[in-house]
Amino acid sequence: MKTAAVLTFINNISGRYRWWDEFPAMIGERLGRLGVEHICFRRDYDPNSTEPPDARHVTPEGALGDLKWLRENVRPVAAGFEKVIFHTHGHYQPILLGREVWRHGRARWFWTEHLIADPGRRERLKKAVRIVGQSLRLFPQRLFGVSQAGAARLCEQFRPSSVKCIRTSVRLLNGVVRTDLPAVPRKALFVGRLIPEKGIWPLLEAFVLLQTRGVDVTLTIVGKGLDEDVRAFIAANKLTDRVQLAGHQTDVAPFYRQADFVIVPSVWIEALGMVSLEARMYGLPVIYSRRGGLAETQVEGVTGLALAPTTPETIAEAVVELQSNPARYAEMARQASRGLEEYAIETMVDAYVREYMSELTGL
Repeated sequence: MKTAAVLTFINNISGRYRWWDEFPAMIGERLGRLGVEHICFRRDYDPNSTEPPDARHVTPEGALGDLKWLRENVRPVAAGFEKVIFHTHGHYQPILLGREVWRHGRARWFWTEHLIADPGRRERLKKAVRIVGQSLRLFPQRLFGVSQAGAARLCEQFRPSSVKCIRTSVRLLNGVVRTDLPAVPRKALFVGRLIPEKGIWPLLEAFVLLQTRGVDVTLTIVGKGLDEDVRAFIAANKLTDRVQLAGHQTDVAPFYRQADFVIVPSVWIEALGMVSLEARMYGLPVIYSRRGGLAETQVEGVTGLALAPTTPETIAEAVVELQSNPARYAEMARQASRGLEEYAIETMVDAYVREYMSELTGL
């Protein structure tokens, strides 16, 4: 029997989002140097996946809530190791995974939550049940928020001493300094799923306002979702010359390089906001909502402009503000990439590996 392994469960399809391939690969490399195996279970794999076919563990949506599937697919893998950490990255419904943790004996369950849940009914009662479940090893023993806001919400749901913050991070570029700043910023960029929660509708309505007011600005939208509805809105409001749909892109870098600024108008509670970090990395000021952990990714008034609240009017006003003060825009662009060291992906990987090794040592 082998000594130790980390079994990571990722609810993202390998090959579709570069970050979700790079991050587990780095974890596996670091653990391998320490004599610990890393095995990934993923929702699926597409043709761009870099993982070899013989290392793939397809984990369909809902699989971690299926006792038969767990018994046939996870239990045999875990049984090959003396010590195991099960690490779920939301958002399966993984309640039954606790049975496998309990059954193995020398196992622990880690959970990184990539969303911030709204408060529900009977919060205190649910928290009490979860804490009992943690004591019985039927619920995650260690929980990680990807922002301070995310960790604070987890403390409201689980035993606070079991919660830590490990920020989601990006691979930083070396010393990005924009030398091609426009005299007036006219090219806006949105990157994300085309869903109401990401603020796609107030964003588009803001560009109707900007068009009505004769503001010279364009918008490129990178992402998929409500494509047909968005196209219909663009056509109905005669925005074809102003708004371009680029669809889903596995490599977003060229779009950041061509943009003057980025808009992140989320209307739900963001756990963090990687687009906001990526924009800063490319030296781009950001117009952003203050929802959840998103505000933690910016220095208000220094690297970007906060929206309060997120409405078509406030988005349009922020665009006009950027354009009306070129000196301030240029200073924001210069400041954008500074102070991002804490968001380096290597820092995040090291933090997780320390948590794994500390727990495995104690098992």
